Amino acid sequence: MDSSTDESKRLSIKVWILSCLFGIGSWVVMNGLWVELPNLVNQLPEGWKLPSYLTIIVQIANIGPISYGLLKKYCVKPERKETLEHITICLILVFGIIGAILLACYWKKTSNIFGAEHSTSLLLLTFVIALVDCTSSVTFLPFMSLLPAFYMSPFYVGENMSSLVAAIFGLAQGVEVYNGTLPNGQGRELLTPVRYSQSTFFLILGVLMILCFASYLILRLFPSIKQLHINSDEVQVSTHYDRFHTSVSSEFQGDSSDNYLVIGDTGHDRKLIQVCFCCMTWLNVLQNGVMASVGSYAYGPYGELSYHFASTLGPIVASISCFLFMFFPRKSIHYVIGGSVGYTLAVIYLLIMATLSPYPLLYDKTFGKILIVVVCMVASSLVAYTKLAIASVMRDFGHQYLFYTGITMQLGSFIGAVVMFPIVNYAKVFKS
Repeated sequence: MDSSTDESKRLSIKVWILSCLFGIGSWVVMNGLWVELPNLVNQLPEGWKLPSYLTIIVQIANIGPISYGLLKKYCVKPERKETLEHITICLILVFGIIGAILLACYWKKTSNIFGAEHSTSLLLLTFVIALVDCTSSVTFLPFMSLLPAFYMSPFYVGENMSSLVAAIFGLAQGVEVYNGTLPNGQGRELLTPVRYSQSTFFLILGVLMILCFASYLILRLFPSIKQLHINSDEVQVSTHYDRFHTSVSSEFQGDSSDNYLVIGDTGHDRKLIQVCFCCMTWLNVLQNGVMASVGSYAYGPYGELSYHFASTLGPIVASISCFLFMFFPRKSIHYVIGGSVGYTLAVIYLLIMATLSPYPLLYDKTFGKILIVVVCMVASSLVAYTKLAIASVMRDFGHQYLFYTGITMQLGSFIGAVVMFPIVNYAKVFKS
């Protein structure tokens, strides 16, 4: 008995680690690009507008999950959908590895388009990488539903650790610090170089993608782990409704009311689903649309170091929040709404600072530099915890609702990017 228990615990730990490593690969290269932005904007012709270009490219890459969804729904027989998911995950991981390696080689290549210099290599490779990462949103989560619900948290820990690991390597790399302008006014003098190059940073991301691919293959094919796989329909649902109207109530019982869902009235279920989908869409509008586009204008005026710490410490606290969710899970609709409101308020503050660029409040004061980083860290923590809470709720509704959750994430990101791109690049609201 003891031997069997020990073996089970060892397997559980292995699956936990593998789930975490698998989650890391979902957005590691794209998140690495955001972390590396402080070392890119000063060397590439787009300057502070570069994040808005990357944001809109990421949304164009939503053709990936859209194509996958249409293929899955109309062109593949039900018994072949699992095979489609497996092939798709393998393909996007291979392309992610290749994209990271090419990025290391060609990120600085530019070309003249319509009379202006543009980072064509970086932008084209960003599209490839974004295609990989966007499609992972609608394939990785559904795959994780094959494993017991306990492993959803380490997957999300890993997904946020994609930013964390990139942030750690970013902190180790440092940031290029410049003075004002050279005497001839043609540029700025580099005062502090990075410890290792941008190319080395991107190669590190490629290695992380290889680890993710290996983890996925083990989770999918290793015999002892395959025994843990459950049928996608084996969830706690009411037998009175079909899988598209699964009844998992938002009614709560006793002292554990914030933690666990129980079967109950379908009206409450639909309300919970609608609120979660709306909040997930809104959070991604703000996170991947608004802040991804204007973050450089919010943080940049406070100096390279503040921008660097905002880009690296934010992902770190986001990962800590996801880790804490395993011990303090909150699936209550009140926590979902409260987290969404809190993140919205933080984004409003950062957006105001961005509109005041290049001279936001307290930009030349130490307190202002610390405050902007703290606000970024609080915002990152709130959005990570709330999105994990939503995904955990959807996990209780089954495989299909995790697919819908991935769709709402990409929908929100698309809306935010499409709205912000013309505002940043043509409306002249934000100044560098």
